[in-house]
Amino acid sequence: MRKVIVSASTEYAVLIGRGLLAQLGTEVAKRIRPCKAAVITDTTVEKLYAEQAEQSLAAAGFTTCRFSYPAGEGSKHIGTLSDMLEFLAEQEITRQDIIIALGGGVAGDMAGFAAAVYQRGIRFVQVPTTFLAAVDSSVGGKTAIDLRAGKNMAGAFYQPQLVLCDVDTLDTLPEEIFADGIAETLKYGVIGDAKLFAETASGDFREKLEEIIETCVKMKRDIVNEDEFDTGLRQLLNLGHTLGHSIEKNSNFTLSHGHAVAIGMHLIAKVAERSGLAEKGLAETIRQALLHNNLPTSTSYTAEEIAAAGKAADNVVFTLRSGSKGDDVVKLQNALNALGYDCGEADGIFGAKTEAAVRNFQRDHSLTVDGIADKDTQTALYAAEDTPKPTYTVTLHGMTEANAKALTQQYGGEMTLEA
Repeated sequence: MRKVIVSASTEYAVLIGRGLLAQLGTEVAKRIRPCKAAVITDTTVEKLYAEQAEQSLAAAGFTTCRFSYPAGEGSKHIGTLSDMLEFLAEQEITRQDIIIALGGGVAGDMAGFAAAVYQRGIRFVQVPTTFLAAVDSSVGGKTAIDLRAGKNMAGAFYQPQLVLCDVDTLDTLPEEIFADGIAETLKYGVIGDAKLFAETASGDFREKLEEIIETCVKMKRDIVNEDEFDTGLRQLLNLGHTLGHSIEKNSNFTLSHGHAVAIGMHLIAKVAERSGLAEKGLAETIRQALLHNNLPTSTSYTAEEIAAAGKAADNVVFTLRSGSKGDDVVKLQNALNALGYDCGEADGIFGAKTEAAVRNFQRDHSLTVDGIADKDTQTALYAAEDTPKPTYTVTLHGMTEANAKALTQQYGGEMTLEA
C-alpha cells in the first residue's frame, strides 16, 4: 500500500493499493470513532461495490445507510443535492457522523459538497472508483454541482478526512471511462513530469497503475499544499478544463469530462503556441498522445459556441512574463504606455523594458513587485486604463515644467499649464 499525506487546511492520507476496499472500515476507524456512515454512490457503482464497502464499515463498528442516484453527469445538479441533504436529515445524520463518497468524480463532487453544507459541515471520506477520480478529483477538496449556467458553478473547498483508492475497482471500468483518467494523467505530465507524460502517452502503463496514481497525487498534493484555494499556482491544474467545461456544456454533458478535457488541452496548446507562450510542437505532441490513447483532439463546436457556453474566452487570463510573446503582450504594452509606464513600441515581445514598466506599475498600485503580469496585475492595469483621468490645471509659480509634468503623472491625470 502506498501512502501520500496532504497537508491542507485538513491533513489527511491518500491510500493507494489493491484490495483496500475490504479495509475501508478499519482505515476509517483509525481516524474517526465508529458512528453513522452515509454511503453516497451512483446506481452503477452501487451494484459493484456498495455492499462490500458497507460490510467493511459494519465490521469496524459503523452503522450504515445508503443514498444512490442515477449514474452520470446529468445527476450532478441542485435537485440531486437537495434530495441528498433531505436523506441525511431523514437518517438523522449529525456532525458527529460521516459521509462516504463511493464512486467517480460526480460522487466525490456531490457528496463532498453535501458534507460541506449539511449542518454547516460534517466529515467525509473519498473512495474513488474511476481512474480520473483516483489521479485527480478525489484529492484537493474541490466539491461542486453543475448549474444551467455551466459546470461546477456552485461548490466549496472542503477537504476529506481520508482518500482510499482500491486500484482493483479500476479493473471493471469500460475503456472509454478509463480513458477519462488518461486525459487527466497526461495533463499532469504536460505541467510537470516528462517521464509521466511519456509513459502515459505510450499506453503501456497498466502494470504501473499504483505508481502512476501516486505520482499524480503527489504532484497535486504539492500544489494544493501551496495554493489550496486556487488563487495562483493551483490554476495549473485547470489545463484543458476552461475550454473542456464549455465543450461539455455544449454537448449537454453527453461528452465525458476526460474526453472534453482532452480536446481542451489540445486546443489551448495550439493557442499557447500562437501566442508565444509554448514551444512549437507542443500541441502536436499532445495530439499524438491523445490519439494513441483513443481520446479526441477536436470538436465540431465553433469558437463562438465554446465561448458562449461558459464565457470561457472572456475569463482566460494568461500570466505574462519575460519572454512571453503575442497579442496579449501587445495589449499589456498598450495599456502600460497609455498610463505613462513606458514600454517603448508595443511589439508583442515581453522584454526588459516591459518588465520594468510592469514593476513600476505594481509598485505604484501596492501589488507584488516581481515584473510578472499575473491575473491581479492585469486586472488592476486594465481597470486603471478604463478609469477616466482627472484633468489638472497647474500654476508653475517658479516650478519647472518638467517637475510639473512629473507631479501630474504621479496622480495619473492630464494637465494644462499656466505661467
